[in-house]
Amino acid sequence: GLGRGEVCGAFTGAVMALGAALGRVSAQTDAAPFKELRTRMLDHLDARHGSLRCDKLKPEDDDRQVCSRYVEDAANLAAVMLTKYSDK
Repeated sequence: GLGRGEVCGAFTGAVMALGAALGRVSAQTDAAPFKELRTRMLDHLDARHGSLRCDKLKPEDDDRQVCSRYVEDAANLAAVMLTKYSDK
């Protein structure tokens, strides 16, 4: 991570993956599909983990094992969302 305590890097990476797959390629491209999935993803992660902020998610001892769970969860959620979206 960036070590700033802001939004978890795993969650940011998952949003970036959605953006790479579904983001706009021009100013005329509709961004609504990406924005809808981004909002649903972040709402789900926030509800599941209690926060999106790294400084709230990590224990005081900076246990990196915790981080690997967030990476796995965010990556799995992004994959599921991309699969569902591509079926439409």
